[in-house]
Amino acid sequence: MNKAELFVQNLSRKTFLSMWGCPNPQGKEKGKELCDFLVVCDPYIIIFSVKEIQFLDKGDTILAVDRWRRKAIEESTKQIYGAEHLINTLDQVVKNNRENWLQLPGQSMRRVFRIAVALGSKGQAPILSKDFGRGFVHVFDEVSFGEIICELDTIIDIVNYLKAKEELFSRETSFIITGGEEDLMAFYLCNNSAFPKRHDVVVVDEGVWSDFSKSLASLQKKRDDKISYAWDRLIEIFCEDFYNGDLEIGDSLEQIEFTMREMARESRFNRRILAKHFTDFLNNAKKKKIRSRKVQSPSGTVYVFLVHPRGEDRQFRIADLGNRCFVARGTTRGCRTVVGIATETYEGKAGFSLDVVYLHMPTWTEEDQAHCDSMQNELNYFLNPMITLTREQEYPDGHL
Repeated sequence: MNKAELFVQNLSRKTFLSMWGCPNPQGKEKGKELCDFLVVCDPYIIIFSVKEIQFLDKGDTILAVDRWRRKAIEESTKQIYGAEHLINTLDQVVKNNRENWLQLPGQSMRRVFRIAVALGSKGQAPILSKDFGRGFVHVFDEVSFGEIICELDTIIDIVNYLKAKEELFSRETSFIITGGEEDLMAFYLCNNSAFPKRHDVVVVDEGVWSDFSKSLASLQKKRDDKISYAWDRLIEIFCEDFYNGDLEIGDSLEQIEFTMREMARESRFNRRILAKHFTDFLNNAKKKKIRSRKVQSPSGTVYVFLVHPRGEDRQFRIADLGNRCFVARGTTRGCRTVVGIATETYEGKAGFSLDVVYLHMPTWTEEDQAHCDSMQNELNYFLNPMITLTREQEYPDGHL
């Protein structure tokens, strides 16, 4: 792995986490890389190509810019299009260690994004994202990529930005960007994570990102978001234990991936909300004798948190968690997916265990509801819940 690829991998790892981000995945030919970095989180696929080409101006700036673009950007787009063509023939991709693989989303469900990271221009060569002939390619330099991947540091946040940007560039709207890609992102964030749709001309000046990133609202958001990284750590614990073979009660990669993918598809703001609820639940479970809590994310997914006394049978705990998830599905309006997370009450001892349950039931029958009602009454699940409504703003004053 060269310096440029390592740069992208290190920045991307925090956003895409270990289960979905794959450096240098293998192509069909032995030893040949498919691309420099691949992200797969159903239904999204993000293909990265990274080139570090030093900008050499020997007196003819126009020629130097043209030469750099050909080597740094056009070569990247060729690699991206080639990787996408091969991916369209595959159901899974082998990771570079050839021991694990990434299952690709079904052909009809896939949404592919293409990212070229062009390093080495030092701001001397203007870059532009566009369709180079076989699909839109997002082109970033080292500054813009670093700022964007750190600001939009979840899969859903970066994907939503890429979607909005592609839609913006597909319009007949005229737009003038005098700054960098980071200024375009700041403009997007300042407009409630969207680009204006009813304008003939959109102008993005240089310095928008600088002003945005230094604003009190943005700085307060960063402070408020700190607790959200507990959600990231929870995902990584399961991923690491699975890959290290440390799961005491084994689940298939598919089941673990379903659960972790649902948790990973939460935005940074949603993770803040969920992490607050999960942390508060753990801190108060023993003190207030609370065994379980049901929380619905703004994404629509319902989470069931459960604690059992330390040392209690794990199989019983998993069965209890599964039953509660089923009842949560039947007692939450509009719910289709439930994720359950169980652990034990903390008693000052080192170590802890975690269990998860993934329940996806898009269809809910009368028989399901009858079974839910019976189970709820028999086991006293969520019969007399204490309902708490919370208000959370992404930015402290609700706007920038």
